[in-house]
Amino acid sequence: MIMRAAENKDDIELVRARWGLTPAWLTDLSKTPAHARAETVAEQPMFRDAFAHRRCLLPANGFYEWRGNLRKRPFWLTPGEGAALFFAAIWEAYPVQGHTYLSVAVVTQAAATQRRPLILDAQGQKDWLG
Repeated sequence: MIMRAAENKDDIELVRARWGLTPAWLTDLSKTPAHARAETVAEQPMFRDAFAHRRCLLPANGFYEWRGNLRKRPFWLTPGEGAALFFAAIWEAYPVQGHTYLSVAVVTQAAATQRRPLILDAQGQKDWLG
């Protein structure tokens, strides 16, 4: 599920989306990226139109970060009991046999040793959705 601006631009709607960004022009459906780098999302052909026109929020209760030098182990990062995180994301519509499917990719940022979702606070969410 993603949160995006409704057509009237004053409201937010919650809609289903498939994981892996699928622009309508994409012919090889094995190449549907789940992540878009924050530093290049505006320039990359796969992402730039969605970045300019179809931004959304991906609500989550946490995410995994892999830690360790010799043996990587997953650590679950969460804001706490009952709280939610909101990741910056972009969406696309992909038509298939008379039906339109929505797809999503989360925007990631560089972290200390790897990439992580771009987490937005309340003001960041408003700014991201425009």
